[in-house]
Amino acid sequence: MPNTRNNAELRPERTRSYEAGLELAFLQNRLGFDATVYQQSSFDQILPVNVPATTGYLYQIVNAGEIRNRGVEVGAFVTPVQTEGFKWTVNANFTHNQNILLSLPTGFDNLQLATYQQGVSLNATVGQPVGQLRGTDYIYTNGQRTVGANGQYLQTTTANANIGNINPRWRAGITNSFTYKAVTLRFLIDMRTGGQIYSLDRAYGLATGLAAETAGNNDLGNPSRNTLATGGGIIQPGVMADGTPNTVRVNNADYGLYGYVHNPNAGFVYDASFVKLREVALTFALPSALLSKIAVKGVDFSIVGRNLWIIHKNLPDADPEDLATGGGGLTTGGSNGLAGQGFQSGAYPAMRTIGANIRLSF
Repeated sequence: MPNTRNNAELRPERTRSYEAGLELAFLQNRLGFDATVYQQSSFDQILPVNVPATTGYLYQIVNAGEIRNRGVEVGAFVTPVQTEGFKWTVNANFTHNQNILLSLPTGFDNLQLATYQQGVSLNATVGQPVGQLRGTDYIYTNGQRTVGANGQYLQTTTANANIGNINPRWRAGITNSFTYKAVTLRFLIDMRTGGQIYSLDRAYGLATGLAAETAGNNDLGNPSRNTLATGGGIIQPGVMADGTPNTVRVNNADYGLYGYVHNPNAGFVYDASFVKLREVALTFALPSALLSKIAVKGVDFSIVGRNLWIIHKNLPDADPEDLATGGGGLTTGGSNGLAGQGFQSGAYPAMRTIGANIRLSF
């Protein structure tokens, strides 16, 4: 039997938007920019909400409140060098978007968009940006993680703590193009700042001892995986409940010390920022003298490489853009397009692609 109750009285989703922009160019079009500011409000979004199982269903499709997006988009270009045979052009773009959930149907202040393994969930909460990650968190004393009498971290008893948000603060890209006669070299640097991601791979990898930081020597200079009797073990960074530094040494020879067994979900939330060499393209254009003989206006031969280098990232062992979109720990999710966002599981090594193409202009 289906576990979602459909709704014959659904209204169409509506969006009201306002936008203002400015475009300027100077120095015979060698310098310029365009900027846009906008506000967009979406009403009556069609989403599933939880209902008591006694109704015979788990979810009901409803028109769910209002979401507001505000932001700015900026693009700029400059040609620093331009001679008869050489041209260097720089194009840059910057986007910043801030969304907030203004309302939900009467009786709801949170809408669970998806749930993941280890009790982590993706949420839309009234008064907060859509895409809140919720789960268990550390208990803090004077801003530091609190350690119990057994040397292990204390945790919240429920999985309702806000442990992150999937939305980036801003994204940007810079493209440099160098053209010398018939040859053009172009490369794109892609950047993202902000937003968090929960890594199930790290939760398990640290628990099973596969991650590098689970091995090595401890503060005594001994292998941390030795028994406590032979000088092994570690002292968890943090403080006791009274605020004094932790001095309790714990065993690192058992399963789970660094992983999900003894740490809350918040211990595996990482900054999703990155800087990437997104694309490099080398293009050769056939001379016009040859084109007249084959009745075409232009022929370009290109070698293109994409995702060639992750210059910087804060998520260990995986590409921050490699997210779970169906399986790998995704347990439930609606048709909201956000299921799997902010959640990394079963990541494969990032793939570089290199190809060639021919472009004809008639």
